[in-house]
This record gives sequence, C-alpha cells and structure tokens, in this order.
Amino acid sequence: MKNGIKILLLECNGEDTSLIDKALKLDNMKFTSKRVDRKENFIHALLEFNPDVVIAEHKSPQFEYHSALNITQHLKSHVPFIIITDTVTEELETFCLYAGIDDYVLKTNLSRLAYAIKNSFIKKELEAENRTIKNLNDTITEKNKEILDSINYAYTLQQAAMQDKEELKEYFPDSFITLLPKHILSGDFFWFRNIGDSCIVVAADCTGHGVPGALLTIMGMGILHTAVDIRKIYSPAAILKFLDEELNQRFHNKSCCRNVSDGMDITICEINRKEKLLSFSGTNNPLYLIRNGEMQQFATDKYSMGANEPSKLFEETQIVIEENDMLYMSSDGFRDQFGGRNGKKLGSANFRELLLSLNKNSFNTQENTLLSTLTQWQGNEEQTDDILLIGIKL
Repeated sequence: MKNGIKILLLECNGEDTSLIDKALKLDNMKFTSKRVDRKENFIHALLEFNPDVVIAEHKSPQFEYHSALNITQHLKSHVPFIIITDTVTEELETFCLYAGIDDYVLKTNLSRLAYAIKNSFIKKELEAENRTIKNLNDTITEKNKEILDSINYAYTLQQAAMQDKEELKEYFPDSFITLLPKHILSGDFFWFRNIGDSCIVVAADCTGHGVPGALLTIMGMGILHTAVDIRKIYSPAAILKFLDEELNQRFHNKSCCRNVSDGMDITICEINRKEKLLSFSGTNNPLYLIRNGEMQQFATDKYSMGANEPSKLFEETQIVIEENDMLYMSSDGFRDQFGGRNGKKLGSANFRELLLSLNKNSFNTQENTLLSTLTQWQGNEEQTDDILLIGIKL
C-alpha cells in the first residue's frame, strides 16, 4: 500500500505497542496505528479509522478478542484479524482454525508479524477472488438452468409439432423412424401425410442443430403443411419448389432482417400403393432402394434449399415398386459419425453395406441393429450431428 497501512490495536498495552511498532519498522513497513480497549471505541474505530488490519491481544481484560472478531467479521469482513499471544495452546490453534482468525503471532517472535500481515492480505485477496469466482459460477449455473429449462420446454413444443413416429406403421406396418438429436433439440425432422392411395414421406436435415436447427424444423413443417394440406400439392418436385420459394421469400425479402444463409437438405417421396409407384425429389441427400438383395442409390439435386439461386429445376424420379422393395431415407448424420479405431467418419460405403446386410431382417431388428452398430462405432466420440433414418418396406 503506497501510503502505508492502518493498524487497529485492541487491548495492547504501551509496552506491546512499542514492540509491535519496532518490529514492523525493522521490516520497513509503513503504517499508522490506533489503539483501543473498549467495545464502543473498537466499533467506532472500525467504522471511522477504517483499518487495513486488526491486531488483538489474546488475553484482554476489558474486551475479549472473541467479540471483537465477531464484530470485525460482521462490519469489515475483508479486514484481516491477527492475534498476538504469550503462549499457543491447542484450544487457541483450534479456535483460529475454525473461527476465521487469519493468523496468530507469539510476543516472543514479533519479527514474524510483518510477514503475518502481508500474508493475511494475500489470503483475503484470494478469498475475495474465490468469492467472485463462486458468485460467477453460481450465476452461470443459474443461467444454465434457465437456458436448459427453456430448451427442454422448446423440446416439448417441437415434439408436439412432430407426428408420432409410430403413426407411419398405420400405412406401412414394416417401417421405422429413428431420430437422434445431437443436442436436446433436433435440426432433422420427418413429416408424412396419407392422401387416398398415396403417402407422402419427408426426411429433412436443416442447417445446424440445437435451437437454430429446431426453429427451421418448425418452419419447414409449417410450409409442408401449407403445400400438401392447404394447396393440395402432391408431386414431390412441386412440393420441393414450393418449399424452396417460401424459404427464399422468408429469408431474403424482409428489409428488417439480414439475409439468412441457412436452409435444409431434404428428400420427399410419394408412395402410391395402388399404382405401385414411387416418386421422389430432393436435394443433397440420396435415396436408397434395396431390391432382390441389391442396393440402388439415387442421387438428388445439388441445390441449396432457400438460397437465392436462379432457374432451379427440381427433378422428379419415378420407380415402379416391386414386391419386398425396401426404401431408406436419411440425413447425413449416421454416415458422418466419427468413430472406429481411427476416429474417422463411418462413410457412405459402410453405411450402404450396413443397410444391405440387414435387408433380410425384420424392421424392428434392423432399427435395433443400426442403433447398436452406431453406438459401437461412435465409442467415446461425441455425436457429430443430428441423425435421422427412415426405413419402409414398400
């Protein structure tokens, strides 16, 4: 302290005060001191003299140090409290340890007093830093809880917006939908509608995951509802075009908002059970069809959904369905998962081989095997992305 420290002495007699002064001066410590011996004077000095440290006589006849310590901790908790004593007893050591006394110094070793004062300042600074850190941690914990509570409620809302996965079995008894969010909220989503003899099935992978991805899923499902349920658009390519135009308009034509580069990769299938016809259109994520033990992979367009790109023409492919055909739609989360011995991605080839190896199993067995294989492959790696996989026996 540039101008020296202020020391409040309690019940130290004149001789002790002189010895204290001498010991501190020998250590070249700059200080001013004030000596008191009664409670009311002590309280007044704490408030008005505003000491940097309190030094109290262990055996004080008029105002015992226990009471002085309690008052100091109540009024000036940041001020160190040091005792000087003739002898050190086990009782005194225990009291100092548990009561919060910063140090004690023998009168026969006052040369240690300057060190005790300096050390007590460091101790108080550390305590203050620890309190600050604790307060920050408490604040962070509280904020994290608020955020997590909000995300958990958002998850409930997102689940309410999505259809029940089991409802797909009403139209395709041999089918499954696996959705594994990277975080609580998912940026992948599925959507389906049964319309007469046809069923429209959608697998979508929105940009990002967590909250931003989840907001896009709600937007995407809303646009699909408008396209199919209100506008009565059933062609996959036409649905895709409508979705793209709506996203483009919402992302780029609002003067109050900055342009948004987010969008989604999506595959849309129309399965006509009566005519035995599969029609599909999509962007960036392929479609897999297993027939007679062989796999066919169908590429989709490379457009960015919602991007302001001119002259988009979405292709629509039609396939005549044969008995026991198996259809798989997915996001890239499964095949992009890191793991294995070398911590690499599972990869498209391994993903295709895995699907092909399971084609003779029931869909319940397929789903369970896919999940167990994914868990084994992932090992201790963090989940890379949201994972969506839909399997349907046509």
